[in-house]
This record gives sequence, C-alpha cells and structure tokens, in this order.
Amino acid sequence: MSLFNLNFCEAVKQKNILAKLAVLNKLSEATLPLMPNIYKNAIEISNIYSNKSNNGISFVDCYLSAFLKLHSKTLLLATINNKDFPQIIHDRLNVLTIDTKEEIINIGFYKFNEDSFNQHYSSIR
Repeated sequence: MSLFNLNFCEAVKQKNILAKLAVLNKLSEATLPLMPNIYKNAIEISNIYSNKSNNGISFVDCYLSAFLKLHSKTLLLATINNKDFPQIIHDRLNVLTIDTKEEIINIGFYKFNEDSFNQHYSSIR
C-alpha cells in the first residue's frame, strides 16, 4: 500500500477502507502525462499566480491547472484544496459541503477560464 493510499484511508472507518481503496485504485489507474505543452502552460500559470500575489501554490497544482486548460471544454476539477485554484483563471461552478461529525468538508468544482488566462497572461508578458 502506498503512502498516498494510507493518507487517503487515514480517516476512514475500518469497515469502509476496502470500498475506499477500490475507488482509489480505479482512480489511480490514470496518470497525468508529462507533456511539453502542459509543462509550458504550467510555467505560464505559475507566472500569473506569482504576479497576482498568489504565492504558495505548488507547481503540481499549476500542472493540474495546465491540464485543465488543455481539456477546458470537457474537464472539471473537484477538490478540497480550494485555495490552490484561485478564481483568477478558474471559474468555481459550485461548492458541495459535507458535514460530518468531525469536520465540514467543502469540495469546489472548477472549470478553467481560457479568456481570463489570456487576459492575465497578456498583462504580464
């Protein structure tokens, strides 16, 4: 079991671990390709963030945003790391709030905004 799987299952009740692992294993069959055009877009996104005072967003999240950019017509992102996908270049379409006994979880649904990206990128060139 990988560290990622352990982290994913850390807060899950014992009876749900096998079901959660089955979902995780299906999701982890797909990996993001390391493609030059996505890498280039990730650098551009990182530059936009750094010029707009959104420091602290990891390059991995910039790469995810670049992947969203490539598939902006067909792909949405669902994440609990809402601060890592600012609305400078993303449209937050909805937030799903899950209230558990231990915590409240907010899952944001994001779409890449190509027009906003182009506007912000042209202002920093």
